[in-house]
Amino acid sequence: PSFIVLYILTNTHISHMEESIQQIDMSLTAPLDVVLSETNKQTPWEQFASPDPNSFLLNPPPLKWGILGTGRICNDFTQALKLLPTAEVVAVASRSSKEGAERFGKKHGISRCYGTYEELCSDADVDIVYVGNVHLFRLPICTLVLNSNKHCLLEKPMALSKKDAKDMINMAKGKGLFLGEGMWTRYFPAVEMVRELISNGEIGEVTNVASDFHFHSPDQEVYPSSPLYSRKLAGGAAMYLASYPISAALCCFGQWPDKVVCNGIVDYDTEVDVEGGIIMRFPQFIGGGEVGME
Repeated sequence: PSFIVLYILTNTHISHMEESIQQIDMSLTAPLDVVLSETNKQTPWEQFASPDPNSFLLNPPPLKWGILGTGRICNDFTQALKLLPTAEVVAVASRSSKEGAERFGKKHGISRCYGTYEELCSDADVDIVYVGNVHLFRLPICTLVLNSNKHCLLEKPMALSKKDAKDMINMAKGKGLFLGEGMWTRYFPAVEMVRELISNGEIGEVTNVASDFHFHSPDQEVYPSSPLYSRKLAGGAAMYLASYPISAALCCFGQWPDKVVCNGIVDYDTEVDVEGGIIMRFPQFIGGGEVGME
């Protein structure tokens, strides 16, 4: 079986998209608070929950969250937590300025706003920390969080290398703490159903999966100043986008590929990849499983 994955990041500096693509429904990429405001800000979380009284969503464990970072992704995640009845965001930290943390806190009703990550991690009231800043700093920040005896949820990508990921995982295991990557698509009901259908053999043997992810980057990121285009900050399409279609392959085949072939386009000025394609070959079909790290 083979897997074809395509990850693309387009920029007007590199190429022009077709008019039909440019008119994509931006509600798919708009911040969550914008989407909610366009539907119904007063929509209670129960409308999004399962009617089953035993549902985990209706009875999640009580957790007090700390947010490291104040950018768009952290904003969206904090908005999402408001839909969980037992989740409470109690602190936020910005490494660049305490004023930025205070603005974020005022917007979301967070009382404790810190100007350093160390201060938030020292807050005894925080159970779990969401890390949503630039992924270049995943390893040192995750190390700080875990050494502070806090559970940790890292925005994707969770690491810049396999070694970094293994070091963080081993540290969390050694301390008995939760460590996860915020790959939200894995938990979509539709994706869970796909995994179940594949595992049960209801759709037959999967031999090929094609997946792509792309967006018109100038709509959200300023070229070339955005971290998305910064080589020093580990920018580029592979780090920002490729995890989605790659995750789709691992979801469907339940194992690591034995051969990977890549090709792509690098922006001459910023030296980051702006478009790429990956072909992955899987040695044996196991379907619908989760892949662990060896």
